[in-house]
Amino acid sequence: MSEPKLDARQRRLVRRAVARATSEPEVGGELQIVPLLDILVNLVSFLLVILATPLLLAQVEAQLPSFGPGRGPWRATVTLTDAGIFVSDRDGTYAAGCASHGSGATLPRVGSELDFSGLRYCAEQLRRAHPDTESITLTANPGVGLQSVLSAMDAVQGHGRLFPDVTIAAGLR
Repeated sequence: MSEPKLDARQRRLVRRAVARATSEPEVGGELQIVPLLDILVNLVSFLLVILATPLLLAQVEAQLPSFGPGRGPWRATVTLTDAGIFVSDRDGTYAAGCASHGSGATLPRVGSELDFSGLRYCAEQLRRAHPDTESITLTANPGVGLQSVLSAMDAVQGHGRLFPDVTIAAGLR
């Protein structure tokens, strides 16, 4: 059996069909992942540098406690509660008048109010007993109002002549 002869036009059609069947599909619709990853890596590193810079430049001013022999400086704490005002130091809670240590509230409530004039007298007694100390810590339980905290600050500061450096601490329940 002999092969049929193709004319020039038929040969051209066969070549085009074979070329189309063996050629690679077009790649125009593929996602280029390498440039995308390059952009993401650069973006993440840039954001890390931007967010970390303020942390490196920020400074926190803190007074660290000093440890060593001895008991350290004397420091009083005034605590405002619903039961009254407690004035204490490292040896315990002061009794009424702040002359010695005792039990219970240093200044119990007078009716429904806290005794801020008694607190000022107590601050004067403590200032006479510890003339080199200028700071005192003030704390209040959550039920005590802001006006009571401000009145207590005024009482222990005594217009700057008693304890001018008042540190406010978180209250306890």
